[in-house]
Amino acid sequence: MIFQRTDSGLISKYLFYQIPLIWVEGGTDIPFYDRIVGGCPCRFEDAGGKSECQKLATAVVENDYPYVVVIDGDYDILEKKRSNHRRVVVLHRHSCENYLFEKEPLEQVCRSYAKVGSDEEIVGNIFEELINYMESELLELTILDVAHYRADTGYQVLPKRIDPLLEPRKELKFSCSQIEGRCNECRNNICQDNIDEARALVAKFLMQRRFADLLPGHLVFGILRRFITKTVKRKIRLKPNIDNAGLLILLSIEVWSLVKSSDHKSLKRRLRQAIREAHKKRQEM
Repeated sequence: MIFQRTDSGLISKYLFYQIPLIWVEGGTDIPFYDRIVGGCPCRFEDAGGKSECQKLATAVVENDYPYVVVIDGDYDILEKKRSNHRRVVVLHRHSCENYLFEKEPLEQVCRSYAKVGSDEEIVGNIFEELINYMESELLELTILDVAHYRADTGYQVLPKRIDPLLEPRKELKFSCSQIEGRCNECRNNICQDNIDEARALVAKFLMQRRFADLLPGHLVFGILRRFITKTVKRKIRLKPNIDNAGLLILLSIEVWSLVKSSDHKSLKRRLRQAIREAHKKRQEM
């Protein structure tokens, strides 16, 4: 028997804790956000997906409940929108994994797996090459994914994992035939006007932002994992043993220690402010 949590049950859960409750879309996101809060006492909870987070966010907007909801930006970041409430924190990148896609943390993590000192650079220019390679190979497929997302067709353009888009037995080489086949199939299931609209939005976004900020986070993480494997293997001639949970924690530690981008500063500021407000409101009840 599977226990189903009701919407009202989730909404009321904040009553059981004296410290602010923060709802995130998935449990695997928690190590990333936990590194932001610093000394702010709080409790993270897995809402069970974006739709559940959106319900919780709607309740905050309508009833000013004293908890915090963090929601992925998804493709909504293509059009600037402000959150309807300061305790509803919407990411400025597609997902939290996109915040991990930064050169300095990758350099540190690769050094750790390769067991080399901080005086030795092993990532170098290949990080910039990776950014360009991702965009050149995955841009068209992502535009089609945006088109289907905005048209709400329910059609799955991009896979849940990066593997189907890669050449077999290659750490990080995209399969042109697989990508082209998916593109052709996806074009046949949506009208051209939707595609043109998506293409224009993505082009405008890329004038100021990176493609790596827009690509769905689960694919970005898969690319990161394979990039680290390839880089370390090139250095020590051995394939490192990397588990996803450990890599997420390690990257999160390095990201919040090293990266000072406007997106990272904004997320840290907004989340901490939301926690403080939730705590204050909770104390007033």
